[in-house]
Amino acid sequence: MLIRPFLLDALLVVFLPYFTVMNSVDCFHQIPESNALLMLECFLTLLMFLVVGK
Repeated sequence: MLIRPFLLDALLVVFLPYFTVMNSVDCFHQIPESNALLMLECFLTLLMFLVVGK
């Protein structure tokens, strides 16, 4: 029972920030000037990373 929460925490701490940063970097490189919705999605992804990272 104690192993599962530990593995879940390790997964969140290690993999989630890594993939979130990678997705955000890729996302910001692909933003066309007129696509505000994609810009909003990238901003929310970064915001989620900052909240989860704390």
